[in-house]
Amino acid sequence: MSTRQQNEGKFASWEDLSAGGRRYRLDVTGRLGWLARYFKEVDSSEATLRFWQEIYDERAILLKFMKNSRWIKATRNCSLPPMMITKQAVADKIAAYLHHEISLAQLVDWAESAVMDAEFPERDAKTVSSVVARLGVADVRAFGLAWEDCEELLHRIGFSPRVEVVAA
Repeated sequence: MSTRQQNEGKFASWEDLSAGGRRYRLDVTGRLGWLARYFKEVDSSEATLRFWQEIYDERAILLKFMKNSRWIKATRNCSLPPMMITKQAVADKIAAYLHHEISLAQLVDWAESAVMDAEFPERDAKTVSSVVARLGVADVRAFGLAWEDCEELLHRIGFSPRVEVVAA
């Protein structure tokens, strides 16, 4: 479970709800003017109550609404150690995807879980959360994940990809 300080570092904006809860929001811009919007609602102790994504087209029309209540229900009564997502961890995940060690679906699942409840180092929270949030919508056609996207995301966290061509 993330703390209030961690959620404030991870999400760009929030609003206070009744009984001390909050609704956090993080926007991710995509190709052609599309927008993905992550939402996370928490109670006063910052326990996640709801988590969802909304996908808008270039005319700001809501096209897709996806919620992740199954994961929340499954973990609500568990005591899971917090997952710390560093720049290196993100670079390793992108590299694993580029090397075909994990699928796009696995990368997206990891990213969505990280946005929902992982911890990010305080000094890198904004940058890392924006990169991870972008990975979380890579399965939406208007966002996708091309080589150029991976290169740009890696540069944002201080890494550079390298291609090596070898005889087959």
